[in-house]
Amino acid sequence: MRIRSFIRRHLHDPDLTPAAIAAAHHISVSHLHRAFQTAQGTTVSAHIRGLRLEGARGDLADPAQRAVSIGYIAARWGFTHHASFTRAFHGRYHMTPTDYRHISLDTEDGP
Repeated sequence: MRIRSFIRRHLHDPDLTPAAIAAAHHISVSHLHRAFQTAQGTTVSAHIRGLRLEGARGDLADPAQRAVSIGYIAARWGFTHHASFTRAFHGRYHMTPTDYRHISLDTEDGP
C-alpha cells in the first residue's frame, strides 16, 4: 500500500523506476518485484505504465485540454519519448492518441 501510494505521488516523474522505488523504501529491486508480483499480479513497470496511460487518456478526453499538445500530455505523465508513448497507448487502447482525442472530443461535443 505504501509503495502504491509512492508510485501515485511520483507518477509524473520520468525517473520513476523500480530501482528508484526500491531505494526510497530501503529494499532490493528483486524484493520489490517479488512483493509487487504477489500483491498486484503484474510487474512494477507495467503498473506504472498503466497508470500513466490512464492519466494521459483522461487528459486527451478532457475538453479543457483540447489545445494542449499530445506530446506535452505524454511528457506530463512521465513519458520521455513521444513515439514510445504512442506505441504504448496504441497497444493498450488499440488506437493512436490523436484518434482517441478526436473520437472522445467529437462524442463530447455532440451534434
